[in-house]
Amino acid sequence: LAQAKDASRQTPFLTVSRAVSQASDTDLIVINDGSYTTTELGALSYVFVQSKGLRFKAHRSGQVTFLGSVATAVMRVNSMTAGLVITLDGIILNGASTSQYCVLDDDASASLHTITLTNCQTITPTLRGFSPACTKLILNLYNHTHSAVTRSMMFSNTLASPSAVTVIGGSTTLTGMNNTQGAIDITATNAGVSVTIVGHTLAATLDGSLTSTGTHYGIILQNITNVALSSNSVTVSGAPASRLWGAIRVSASSAIAVTAPNITGNTVTNNGQGGYLILVGTDATGSGDGYVTDPVVNDNTITAVPANQTSVVHGILLGFNQGGQVLRNTVRGAGLALIQKKNTVTGALFADNTVRDCYSIVIYAKGALNTRFVNNSAYITDTANGADAVTVLLALDDDVSGTHSTGIEFTNNAIHVQDNVLTKMVSVGTSNTATFANNLYYSVPALPANPFTYQGVSYASVALWAAAKEATAVSGDPKFTDPANDNFRLQAGSACIGAGVTASGVTTDKAGVTFASPPSIGAYEYVA
Repeated sequence: LAQAKDASRQTPFLTVSRAVSQASDTDLIVINDGSYTTTELGALSYVFVQSKGLRFKAHRSGQVTFLGSVATAVMRVNSMTAGLVITLDGIILNGASTSQYCVLDDDASASLHTITLTNCQTITPTLRGFSPACTKLILNLYNHTHSAVTRSMMFSNTLASPSAVTVIGGSTTLTGMNNTQGAIDITATNAGVSVTIVGHTLAATLDGSLTSTGTHYGIILQNITNVALSSNSVTVSGAPASRLWGAIRVSASSAIAVTAPNITGNTVTNNGQGGYLILVGTDATGSGDGYVTDPVVNDNTITAVPANQTSVVHGILLGFNQGGQVLRNTVRGAGLALIQKKNTVTGALFADNTVRDCYSIVIYAKGALNTRFVNNSAYITDTANGADAVTVLLALDDDVSGTHSTGIEFTNNAIHVQDNVLTKMVSVGTSNTATFANNLYYSVPALPANPFTYQGVSYASVALWAAAKEATAVSGDPKFTDPANDNFRLQAGSACIGAGVTASGVTTDKAGVTFASPPSIGAYEYVA
C-alpha cells in the first residue's frame, strides 16, 4: 500500500523510511500529527538516513513523535559526505530503553556534516550526537528540550577539528541521574573542537539510592579547544552522602590545549551534598592532566545551599591553569569561595567579586603561584551551614604534592565578619609567601585571639599585623549597603572609601564604575 502513495498531502507515504528512500538530497519531509512506532518508522524499526541531507518537519510542532523500540536508535545517521545537513524541526524523539539513543550519528567517513534540531524534544535515555565512529560533526540544538531519568544529553570521545556543538536556548531536565557523566557531557580526543552553550536551562537531580562514591556534573566539557558558556541556568540537586555534585567543569588533557574558555553570565546553583559550582582545570592533578590557559570566569551568580552540605562545596576553583581572570562574580553559601590551586608561573586575577555566607575559607591559594586577589568584598555571618565558625578568610597553603603558594597578592579586599564566626582572618603556611596591601578587616563584636598567622608567627590584632606585615591595613566598618542581599555598595562614612591603592589591571568596579584615585577598598567604588 505504501508503494502506491505519491507523498501528496492527500495520499502521503505511510512510513517515514519510505519517504526517506524516495527523497533526494535537501528535500523537505513534512510529517503529519501522530506517534510513529516501529511499523511507521520503517523496516529497521528506526529512521535511517544515509548519504543524503534531509529536512524533517512536524506539520504541527510538538505533535509528532518518533517512538523507538530497539536498542540501536530512534534515528541513525551514516555514510555522510562533506557538507550534508540533517534537520529536524518540532519533532519528539522518545527512546525505548536506557540503551537506546534518540539520535545516533555513527558516520565513519570523517566528512564534516551537520545535524540541526530546532524546537525538538528528546526523551529517555539520551540525545547522542556522536559515536566512536563519528569524528567530524556540527551539532546544533535550538530551543531543544531533553528530559530523561538516568542518562545524559550527549557524549563523545572522538570529535576532531572542525567539529562544533552549539546549544541555544531550550532546557535539559534529568531526574534520578545515576552515572558519573555530565547531564551535558562532551569530550574530545582531538584538538580543534568548539562548544557553545547559550541561554540553556539545565536541572539535574541525582539518584538518592546511590551508595558508591563519585562526582557528577551538570555540564562537563573535556579537551574542548574553544568553549563559550554564557547566560545559562544550571541547577544540580539531590546528592546522597557518598556523591558530589559539580555544576560546570571545563578541563584539559596533556595532549590537547584548552585556551581562553569563556564562562560568563551564568546562574549556577548546587543543592547537593558538596562538590563544585564552577571548576576550570582540575582539583587534584594527576597523570595526563593538561593546563587550561587564560580561562575567563566573569559575571556569574553562583549559589550553594549550605544546609544541604555535609562536605564542602567549592565556589569558583581554578586548578592546573595558566593565567586567567575571575571577575565580578557573586558567590553565595560556598564552603570555599574563590580558590586557586597549582597553576603555572602565570597566575590568575580574581577581582571585583562578592562573597557572602561562606563557611570555611573565603579566598584560598593552595600550591598557587603569582595569583592576585584584588578588590573583592566578603560578608560572613553565622547563618552559613548553621555553623558558628569560619576557618579563615585569606589562606595560603601547600598543595598535596608539597608545592608552596608563592608570589600571592592580596590588595584592596574588604572583609566584614559578623557574630563571632571567625577563626582566622589570615593564615599563611610555612614557606608560603604573599604580599598584603590596603585590605580592610572588620569583625563584630571582636576579633578572635591571634587572628593573623604568617609562617607560624601569630599576631593578636590588626595593629600588630600592620606593624609586621601590612602597614596599610585598615580596620573599620565597610558599611556595605545590604550585604545579606548581595548589595556591597558603600554607604557614606565607609572605612573603604579612598583607602585603597591603585592596582594594575583593575580599573573598574563590579558595576563598571571607574575606581577613583586612590580607589575605594572592595568590589565597589563609592558613589555619593
